Amino acid sequence: MNFKPLFLALACTAIFAASQASATVLVNGGFEDSTGNWTMSPTAAPGWSTTAGDHQMEIWSNGFMGVSSYEGNYFMELNGNQMATVYQDVQGLTAGDLISLNFAHRGRVTSESMRVTLTDLGTDGLYGTADDVTLFSQIYTNGTSAWSYYTTGATTATGDTVRISFESLVQGSYGNFIDAVALNAESAAAPEPGTWAALLLLVLGSFGSSVLRRKGFAVAAAR
Repeated sequence: MNFKPLFLALACTAIFAASQASATVLVNGGFEDSTGNWTMSPTAAPGWSTTAGDHQMEIWSNGFMGVSSYEGNYFMELNGNQMATVYQDVQGLTAGDLISLNFAHRGRVTSESMRVTLTDLGTDGLYGTADDVTLFSQIYTNGTSAWSYYTTGATTATGDTVRISFESLVQGSYGNFIDAVALNAESAAAPEPGTWAALLLLVLGSFGSSVLRRKGFAVAAAR
């Protein structure tokens, strides 16, 4: 029996399954869907919304006014013309998924603070109603010298829409750069990386043994 196709199929299946265990489900988390050196408009950051009364969102390009992005070509300032919250509602999460948030934060003028919150919007999918549940909430403070990159602790999704929000705690029109936002969803039932490694080693061992046996038979037959 030719075991090579079986080995390849098993290996590819394992690698594919492992790659599917974690997925970024945010839209435009790096704010790369923008153009120009600086943009201020309600559509500056596709996929995102703001609580600002004038609906303005502010996007900077890498190097604008001497500030480098954390990664890529663009990043956001939470305070457009006023203190506001920028948010995105994420659908399609599976009940039981372990979700966590990655993001980079930096102050613009001085040490600046923001509150990061993950809110389960409940069965009605609406924010601010009685069935909302706060899954995570924490204040982050950073100065102007460098970006800080964070990963929140994992929390369990219920399958409802989840709102990811970045709330500026700084008054006025200056404050709080963010970049490289990613919401990761991992199946609670997905095997750990070590399990996949063990599986691949087992498959490799089995394949190697079969090759050695076949070579042994071939040598014996040739004698």
